[in-house]
Amino acid sequence: MHQLYEAELPLDRLVKAWTGSKRTSQDFEFGKASIEVKSTGAVDASTVTITNTRQLDDTGLEFLLLSRVVLDIRQGTFCTLPALVAQLRTAIQRTAPDVYLEFEEKLLLACYKEEHAEYYSNKTYAERALSFYEVITGFPRLLESDLPTGVTNAKYDLTIEACEPFNRPSEEVLAKLRDLI
Repeated sequence: MHQLYEAELPLDRLVKAWTGSKRTSQDFEFGKASIEVKSTGAVDASTVTITNTRQLDDTGLEFLLLSRVVLDIRQGTFCTLPALVAQLRTAIQRTAPDVYLEFEEKLLLACYKEEHAEYYSNKTYAERALSFYEVITGFPRLLESDLPTGVTNAKYDLTIEACEPFNRPSEEVLAKLRDLI
């Protein structure tokens, strides 16, 4: 959410669109556009794990993105999770106060609690890479409608290399999202 806000997407729309805390199919749902976010701090970030067959299902959508965020996680106090949450809270209070309570509720649903902030206060998160892949025909994925009889769900790893033909520049993605939302 912080990255999308810094890209000047409306904060009130971002808070309303953040559905990942409710365990929906995608992390952000903007009506006809959705984003499934996969983040990792792993040294080998060559795969992402798709946890169910609806995460990359574009049924009813005009635009579905898989976003991969590679993070460098170290000891430190510069860019911690509590600091990012505090920045978002301040921005919401300043620019979109009507969604402040909704944001707080979604933080709780995502199991973020102030009493645990100390646990996160010495871990610094720095973005190493941010990629967007458009999920369209030909994208490597398993769909619920294509599963063999008797198979009701699947969890699988997807190589980023296989997604590269669907890579879209951040500027293009953000412009399209601004138009759609």
